[in-house]
Amino acid sequence: MEVKYHKLAGVEFIQSPNGGGPITPRFLTMHYTAGYDAQSAIDTFKNRTSEVSAHLVIDTDGTITQMMPFNKKTWHAGPSVFQGVKSLNSHAIGFEFVNIGFLRKSAKGLVDAYGRPVKEDLFEDYVIAPNARVGSGDFWWPVYPKVQIEAGLAAAKAIIDAYKIEGICSHEEIDTRGWKTDPGPAFPMKSFTNLLGAHRKDPDQASQNVPFNVDVSSLNVRGGAGTNWPVIAGVKRGDRVYVVGTEGGWSRILFDGGEGWVSTQYLERA
Repeated sequence: MEVKYHKLAGVEFIQSPNGGGPITPRFLTMHYTAGYDAQSAIDTFKNRTSEVSAHLVIDTDGTITQMMPFNKKTWHAGPSVFQGVKSLNSHAIGFEFVNIGFLRKSAKGLVDAYGRPVKEDLFEDYVIAPNARVGSGDFWWPVYPKVQIEAGLAAAKAIIDAYKIEGICSHEEIDTRGWKTDPGPAFPMKSFTNLLGAHRKDPDQASQNVPFNVDVSSLNVRGGAGTNWPVIAGVKRGDRVYVVGTEGGWSRILFDGGEGWVSTQYLERA
């Protein structure tokens, strides 16, 4: 698989009307469609009134449909930040994998996020895991078929070969609203991030000693990655810091006064 003129060669292309401004791709963002088939996602992205879109829709049988050239913006990320970069629509290629997302276990069996009953044998297997964004207890996450993941990996590799991709992220980790969960714990994210190899550029590796600016009036510096860690210092808007590691939505920084952890969403590349 290869990219020619900002499109995957040999893949069906259906133009979405949603988006279209020029971008220079720096990231790949992984999503699930929250639906049962590719056509419903394609129809949604073709509908101007939906105001959503993505570059690729990848069906459970591995069929790929492209809906926007890779050098054009789609509306897939919403309010977002990743590695200090905000508004990922302007920087990321969106992958939509057909997958219903989380299911709940009720007294009558499994139900989807819309309250519709789901036969347990509809999907090959499940990952059972909690997610505080959607409630307490465990949820059932349908496993992505092997052929679907292989198609996604092939597309990602072709894009990495064609563009200077710096990172691969989930919609959940970049979402600043706190309610997105895709692509979920059943998605093999590590298989995708491993593709970056020598091209990898994240705060743990290639971005070490690259400066970031604080983009909020005041920001707590904590002793670890999370609000459960004590505040050990503070930085303010315009301060220059250096990211040397990440964990979830937190960045380990070097700053004038020491080292600590801050929420990544309040950093911006200098």
